[in-house]
Amino acid sequence: MTRGGRRFARQAIWQLLRRVAAAAGPELAGVAEVMHPHALRHFYVTAAVEAGASLEHVQADVGHASIDTTSAVYDHAARDPARSAVDLVADAWHPTS
Repeated sequence: MTRGGRRFARQAIWQLLRRVAAAAGPELAGVAEVMHPHALRHFYVTAAVEAGASLEHVQADVGHASIDTTSAVYDHAARDPARSAVDLVADAWHPTS
């Protein structure tokens, strides 16, 4: 929602995501120009599945009409935290050096 209580336009979300990625610093510099709302959606679902969320809850969150869609697309998400996209992005945002 905007400050005025209205829905964000799709383009405004796109611009916001790019600004956030660009502000994150050099670790995400290559991501900023290709960041888009659908990438954020995939990231959210992958993070939820990797964290153990039920596919039914994920389905409701993203509005899939069928659990089969959610399962076919996301049930294969990485379960190894050492190689998961969630941990790799978290490390880029908060390096432990």
